[in-house]
Amino acid sequence: MKNSFIYDQAIKLQNEYCAFLKNALIKLNSSDFLMILDEINLFWYSNREIVQLILNYISYDSECYTFTGASFLDINDKEHFPFVVLGEIHIVDDPLHKFISVPYEFHNAEYAEKLRKQIMYTIEDNIKIIEEYSSTILIFPVTLLTDINLDVIVDASNQAFFSMFKDESMTYERYFNELNSIADVVEALDEKTLNSIIFTEKDDVENTLEERFNNYLHEHNPFSNDVNEARIFYFTLSGFFSQSFNILLKCTQYNMIPYLRYDVVFRYLMLLGTNFMNNEKIQEILFKSACAHLLYKIFDKNMIKNIDFMKFVSCVQQIGLTEQINSKIDKNVLSIKNYSINDITDILKSELNEIYECVSETNTTS
Repeated sequence: MKNSFIYDQAIKLQNEYCAFLKNALIKLNSSDFLMILDEINLFWYSNREIVQLILNYISYDSECYTFTGASFLDINDKEHFPFVVLGEIHIVDDPLHKFISVPYEFHNAEYAEKLRKQIMYTIEDNIKIIEEYSSTILIFPVTLLTDINLDVIVDASNQAFFSMFKDESMTYERYFNELNSIADVVEALDEKTLNSIIFTEKDDVENTLEERFNNYLHEHNPFSNDVNEARIFYFTLSGFFSQSFNILLKCTQYNMIPYLRYDVVFRYLMLLGTNFMNNEKIQEILFKSACAHLLYKIFDKNMIKNIDFMKFVSCVQQIGLTEQINSKIDKNVLSIKNYSINDITDILKSELNEIYECVSETNTTS
């Protein structure tokens, strides 16, 4: 972030938000948490002009990654380490606003308490990021302040969903009229898509799609018994595609790269991307997101035990990891259209080993 005015405004806003969150944390035990979430959203909306100015400028000439598609970063589990390996700017898409849309069951005391604790953990994580790491990681409500037309998301999600079927003329009306069971759906799907469809992080693609679907229903079915399997399949995947398209839209608008931890979100983003093969900007975003996801999967947190985070950041910057990885990728002419997971993994492992060695030496000499 080269503009000192923008940087100063960003830090000033982070400090104000931190103070706001500390006050919200105190009130969380005694107040209605819906009201607290409303106040958090109001904080961001009251500052939306400066936030949008920062977001529009921040990635203008720097590679910017945004942590999104998950509940919170989780500083206590050292999840901030792999997040800062790639790119120059790192933004956590503030997850607190998402709790507003969660279906509340206030008559269920156990459910309400779990939700309150989740909100508390997220607030505490946000405070820790700002107080300890705001020079490296910023928090902004990227999703909350992105202009997104819901009709566009619905249309794009339907297009992605129906592109998975053998019959290219499959429509919303035909799907609901002709298909009832998961067996009907599997029969109609293009075989090439069967192993791409998962419902949870625990899914094993060695199991059949029917088995994965039934396991999902057994553990997570949010629908009533009178909703047939084909409808549940549609609504579940449409939700995944909608989330992925939302991520793609906001990252395209602000020139950011989504940093995705979870396989479910990542897989549907990649599936969605097949509908944008002629859009070079989106293809670049998807490819860099794929590299970041692979890096997260192979990052060994055992190698950075007892390592100071800022020393780790110093090693990343000293090595120039992003430039080295991009150079090797360019040299091997890799892109979203032709990359090999093994090739990318080999490049990432090689560069990560440099970081592990650097932090080990730094830790020994300090």
